[in-house]
Amino acid sequence: KGVQVEILDESDQFLKLQHKDHIEYVKNGNMTSKDNYIVPLAMANKTVTKKMLSAAGFPVPAGAEFSTLEEGIAYYPFIKDKPIVIKPKST
Repeated sequence: KGVQVEILDESDQFLKLQHKDHIEYVKNGNMTSKDNYIVPLAMANKTVTKKMLSAAGFPVPAGAEFSTLEEGIAYYPFIKDKPIVIKPKST
């Protein structure tokens, strides 16, 4: 009760759970800070990394994420006159 849940990356199964001042990042429903491998997994995912850094007060560039080519094409009119960088979500 009282646990806030934030989906950081649905397709990669990353969650942020918060109860009062305690935060846990959860991957695949069973990996937490008690698992030594959670940090490398989080850092390999640019979406999760940006959300974690932003929540900690670090400046991060604006961005958008797309799962399909059609989503990217639909977003193009909003950015067509701006410099952009396209990157894969995970390394």
